Amino acid sequence: MSLALRYEPIGSNNMNKLIIVLILVLVLGAGYLVATQSTPSAPGATLQTSGSLTSSGADKKGFDFARALLSISSIKLDLSFSEAPAWKALQDFSVKLRTPTIGRTNPFAPIDSDFTATPGQSQTGTSTAAR
Repeated sequence: MSLALRYEPIGSNNMNKLIIVLILVLVLGAGYLVATQSTPSAPGATLQTSGSLTSSGADKKGFDFARALLSISSIKLDLSFSEAPAWKALQDFSVKLRTPTIGRTNPFAPIDSDFTATPGQSQTGTSTAAR
């Protein structure tokens, strides 16, 4: 029984494994340090506010929005133009657009069977060109 030692160069796979393990240990150590940092004794000790609660930006924006809504309700429209003969002489030249057929009737059918059967022809699932 003989023990055979294999020689592997330093830049081989073992060196890569060692580097990966060291990086992993460093990342886990940094994560542990961040997770175990001491927290302030009072939860509100680090919370700082400026100004009073009644003059916050959100309240001011809400007040401005309510004022804008009230000013819109005071708008009066003059609809007398709809009684003018020029308005009544206008014609509608709109064009009806037809809705195109989208997709296939059977999306799971094979591609070569995608045709519409005529009244004298039965749809068997294969095209007539393949026969």
